[in-house]
Amino acid sequence: MIKNFAFCLNDKYVDFCYVTMFSIINNKNPNDKLTFHLLTDYFSTQDEEKFKSLVEKSNDEVKIHKIDKKRFDGFNMNFSVYVWFRILIPEVVDKSVSRVLYLDCDIVVNSDLDYLFNLDFTNKAIAAVIDRESFNSFTFERLKYAPDKKYICAGTLLINVDYWRENKITEKLYNYGKKYPVESIFAEQDAINYICQDSKIMLPLRFGVINNFFSASHRYDRYQVKESMDNPEIVHYAGNSPWKYPSNHHFHKKLWWGYFKRANLGPNNIKYNYIKSMLVYYLKIIKFNMTNFKSYPYPKPRTISKREVLANLK
Repeated sequence: MIKNFAFCLNDKYVDFCYVTMFSIINNKNPNDKLTFHLLTDYFSTQDEEKFKSLVEKSNDEVKIHKIDKKRFDGFNMNFSVYVWFRILIPEVVDKSVSRVLYLDCDIVVNSDLDYLFNLDFTNKAIAAVIDRESFNSFTFERLKYAPDKKYICAGTLLINVDYWRENKITEKLYNYGKKYPVESIFAEQDAINYICQDSKIMLPLRFGVINNFFSASHRYDRYQVKESMDNPEIVHYAGNSPWKYPSNHHFHKKLWWGYFKRANLGPNNIKYNYIKSMLVYYLKIIKFNMTNFKSYPYPKPRTISKREVLANLK
């Protein structure tokens, strides 16, 4: 099966994207042919060679698309300009490509994803997993559409390229982002949710597992939460990066470190920065305790246990 993936990043996220790509390759079927589309404004020659070396080993392909970030001057930059690059995916991929799975770089894939690439979403623009903003009434007051249409997380985004082209979705998203830079608190994710409010499929939770599914498990479907614990297919570490201390309390943090270790990246700063962030955290505790004579207000991060999640589901 031919499978197209897309990422939007610059040179600072190369190693994290590499881990994500490695996890995809590691789980592919023998007859799969993968193409990775990397949308960026800058990669060094070394970065490009790193990606090309990875896909050559598995007989896959990487295509690098250079984007002029000035196209998004004046847009909401609460996150970065790179989040806006994803709306250009249908514009840069080959005309023969009908669907692309966009993924953030703080993700690992834990299956062959055949379900997504066989999914029938004719006359739909996107397929994605529910976002916790769906439980915030202000979200729908701000975006001016009905709560029953829900709000998706754009970190895992299956794009119907044909539909986007036929219905000029990229143009509509671009115009929305340009017109509402202040109102778009969550940048391109707000734009995608508004423009695609009537043309989306809600995916099972296992295709975009965030930690909120477990820490606030009562909000979600009981069966899907269990499925996300036992058989996650795409794990998204949004806000709970395993490589940062003290945010490393995602339920599936060990899964990321497992893929990281097997990817064999060679010399990199990920482990060093993790240890550094941990030392900084504890030095802040010591300093706070010495000057305030009371407990540090931010407790040590703790990963919720499976037993606790199941208890909350009762």
